[in-house]
Amino acid sequence: MVSDLTEPLYVHRMTCYLFGRERKVADIPTDHPSCSKQHAVLQYRLVEKEQPDGMMAKKMSRKYVLLHENSTE
Repeated sequence: MVSDLTEPLYVHRMTCYLFGRERKVADIPTDHPSCSKQHAVLQYRLVEKEQPDGMMAKKMSRKYVLLHENSTE
């Protein structure tokens, strides 16, 4: 469980993080009343990208997507 959110969260250390009010299972607790017990998941994954010559490039992360309030995608 992440205890101090004043420091950066290094997402590469775990494959996913669960946000929520249920502290027994949430990696990152959220105390806001609008959040559910298991509110959201942040998942990180590396993908290999093939270069035009057929060689595999070094592993890269995909572009992140910022979700806004009331977003469904």
